[in-house]
Amino acid sequence: MFAKTQAAAPVEAPKATGPAIVPGVIDFNVPGCKPEYPRASLRNEETGTVVLSVLIGADGSVADVKIDKSSGFRGLDNAVRTQLMSGACKNKPGTVDGKPQQTWTKVQYVWKLD
Repeated sequence: MFAKTQAAAPVEAPKATGPAIVPGVIDFNVPGCKPEYPRASLRNEETGTVVLSVLIGADGSVADVKIDKSSGFRGLDNAVRTQLMSGACKNKPGTVDGKPQQTWTKVQYVWKLD
């Protein structure tokens, strides 16, 4: 004798309801945020895009900066990292469930000659 089997209906997994996280924002057009073009890089006509991960504190200050993708020039990479870490740039902090919290955000800075 053969037993008749029936396929079970798929069970939908419960949806994960974690905190609503909104990353912080860095605006390089705000005074104190735009890095100065390194002189050696100007002389050598170096350009490129730096991709960074930035840890922004609940007060908008920068706590850490990691270079995810280099512009191809150490001077350009270091200049934007140093400017962000200098404390001169106040940013919009990220939020967790609507409250300011320390969050990581990704930004890119494009170095170009005018």
